[in-house]
This record gives sequence, C-alpha cells and structure tokens, in this order.
Amino acid sequence: MSVLNLAIATPLRQTFDYMPPEGMDPSRVTDLQPGIRLRVPFGKREVTGYLLAVKDASEVEPRALRPAIALLDPAPLVDPRLMGLALWAAEYYQHPVGEVLCALFPRSLREGQPHREWGEPGWRLTARGRGLPEGALARAPRQAQAIALLQQCDAVSTARFKEHGISSAVLSKLRDLGL
Repeated sequence: MSVLNLAIATPLRQTFDYMPPEGMDPSRVTDLQPGIRLRVPFGKREVTGYLLAVKDASEVEPRALRPAIALLDPAPLVDPRLMGLALWAAEYYQHPVGEVLCALFPRSLREGQPHREWGEPGWRLTARGRGLPEGALARAPRQAQAIALLQQCDAVSTARFKEHGISSAVLSKLRDLGL
C-alpha cells in the first residue's frame, strides 16, 4: 500500500497522509516525485497539496486515510534543488512546510489551476517603433535590420533574430530606445 505524504498550506507544522487518487494505477504511484501538486479534501474544503514523499505506510490507520481527489501535475513544477531549499527554510525558520512550498507558486497554481507552458520569447515594436520611417537607423545597420524584421511581422522570436545574426545586445539597445 502506497501513502502520499503531503504538505498543505496551513499554519499547522505537520504533514498529512493521503491515499492516491481513486482509479490511479498503483504502479504509477511509486513514480510520483516530490513537488507534484494534488487536489485533496481538507476539512470541508478542497485544497492544493504538495507531495513530499511516497511512503509504504502511515502512522494513521489506513481506514482513516482519505484519497486525494486528483493529480494536478504529471511532473514537479519545481526542481529538486529549489524543493530542497524550501524544505531547509521551513526547518531552519520553524515555519510550516506547506506555507513555504505554497510561496513558491503564483496564485493560479496555488489554487490548483493547470500549469501553462510559456510561449517562445519574442519582440514587437512599440507605437514609436512602428512610426519610424524607412532608413531611420541607417547608421546602425543591425538595429535597422532588426526594425525591418519587426515591421514585416507582428512579433518576432528571439531565435529568428539569432538566425539573422542579430544579437540580444542589439535588441536590448532598441528596447532602451523605446522602439
């Protein structure tokens, strides 16, 4: 029997044991990694819990353990080093581990919303940059090339600029100019 040891954002300085969500393949339970978020019942409400460990048994009687409602993440959203730092901080500062882990996440993730992958970083012109006449940056050819690319498209990825030989320093300079 596998038991999930979770930290929950509460002023109590303890962790809580739960059974895996109903219908979850038992062979997958042991593959769960610390830092994964789960939706769990806590009193009369549902909250987000943060997995600390998968244990073989609990000090709580198995009949008293409630199942988690849902697995929110297929993989941890924080790397092991950050997780270790959070656990160390909770211990060192004598603060509830659930509240410390909760502080690692933005509000939407604390509330159990799904994690959205970031898009590719990109650049677009400001109103001032769109109003530049052609050839305005003739004395700075790389900046002029970057402006020309941006005038052709609504937004251009950083990778595309690199394909054209335009460095991040050139883009930073355009940003500093308000273009």
